[in-house]
Amino acid sequence: MADGYGEYEGVGGWLAFFLVTLGVITPALLIFTTVRDFSDPLLALAYGETLGTLKIAIWGITIGTCLIGWFAVYRMLRVFNWTSVIITIASLWTIALLNTFVGAWLIATIAGLPLGEFLKELNFELVRPFIYAGIWTAYLLISRRVDNTYRRYPAEEEPSAA
Repeated sequence: MADGYGEYEGVGGWLAFFLVTLGVITPALLIFTTVRDFSDPLLALAYGETLGTLKIAIWGITIGTCLIGWFAVYRMLRVFNWTSVIITIASLWTIALLNTFVGAWLIATIAGLPLGEFLKELNFELVRPFIYAGIWTAYLLISRRVDNTYRRYPAEEEPSAA
């Protein structure tokens, strides 16, 4: 419930850190790792003719992830209502699913690998995005700053004097 404490209102503190991770750090890391992975000359030997299709699919996921994250950050910086928080939470979980299961399924399908075997190789990489999404979802739902900045009921500003 919004408590009206000015120091816990607006985009700052952990909320600002979260928006920087979602809008800058995550896209930068994704783009860097995608470029690095595709610059490996052994990749052409491993994937052969399917490498072009694989590149398109992975770049599609990377760009899609960036766009989803940037949209969520835009909403959090421009639209100060609870819908922005809901959109951001949905974005976090969509990004996690895109970068784990959808990405793994695409790679396995394009490369003709058994999905189960491919998933075994990923280990912690399958869990990390969900840990990130879980931690920040919890923060967005219980933070006093988020509650004061993104009103659940915009028409309910201050209680009227009786």
